[in-house]
Amino acid sequence: MDGDDRMTDRVEEARDRPTVGLRADDGVAYVMALPGVTGELVRTGGSDRTTDITLDHFGDKSVAHVDIGFPIAGEATADDDVLIAVSMLQTPPGGMWDGVELERGSTFVYGPGSSQVARDPIGLRFALATFRWEDIEAGAAVLGRRPPTAGHRAVYRPDRASLFTRLFEEHTRVEPAEDAADRLLEAVVELVSDPGETTTGARGWTSQQIVCECLEHLERTATWRPPVLTLCRAVGVSERRLQQAFSDVTGLGVASYLRHRALQATRLALSGPAADRVTDVAADHGFAHAGRFAADYHSTYGELPSVTVRRARSESDRGEVTHERLVPGD
Repeated sequence: MDGDDRMTDRVEEARDRPTVGLRADDGVAYVMALPGVTGELVRTGGSDRTTDITLDHFGDKSVAHVDIGFPIAGEATADDDVLIAVSMLQTPPGGMWDGVELERGSTFVYGPGSSQVARDPIGLRFALATFRWEDIEAGAAVLGRRPPTAGHRAVYRPDRASLFTRLFEEHTRVEPAEDAADRLLEAVVELVSDPGETTTGARGWTSQQIVCECLEHLERTATWRPPVLTLCRAVGVSERRLQQAFSDVTGLGVASYLRHRALQATRLALSGPAADRVTDVAADHGFAHAGRFAADYHSTYGELPSVTVRRARSESDRGEVTHERLVPGD
């Protein structure tokens, strides 16, 4: 099986989306599909409508999208080693969560042993995930950040990007499952932790060595847009040291450089005589938003991706071959 086949299989795995229908019965288990959470969902209105929970599985991480179809009172408690993160996606007027007036994009975080009690109005929509505390600590260590205390409980207003809205608008829909899991964990770690004080990497490598090792990892895994957490773990340096290395060598930050390389790899794939649909090739290289990808591609190469495909097919029909290669560091 070649790299493209492996990527296709991993993308299909990441798109697995079973749905759970939660009945509006008094005392029904609350967010029952997520491990590490206990509690109850109690109906306070006379509606027979359901509350729907849609589960997204990404490797060993899951996110529940919850649509409240009736007024409820609910309580959830984190187990000893679980952190709960709730990000508001849709908030009806006057909505309250745990006594706090809601704004779309607010994220509520509850550390191990803490509880949230909410009286939620009809029409509330939120995304919820739980993370083992040891994963938070390990992720913070890899990124070179200081983890929060175990009793962490905080509200992050919409001026911090809505956690799950941002994630699901960007990469997770088209990523390999393990990369999507790392991106979820990375976002939560960055939300609840503080930057570390050191910029040195554990290995003491030069910036050139760090960048070369990253590129070799990307070649091996056949992906050009992994989470920063994945790269830090693979190379063995902190996020700050990784950013410094890419800036030293390429003049760009990690995300900007990887986006540039992903565009290069996409152009190479589209230039082949047997190129798949543009949207499929873009998705395989980490571009989830087709319109945004087309605009970036046109800005970089002066033509739309569809033009590249048509030219490649025309050259193939005439027996011509265009040779391009992707060289690390270009």
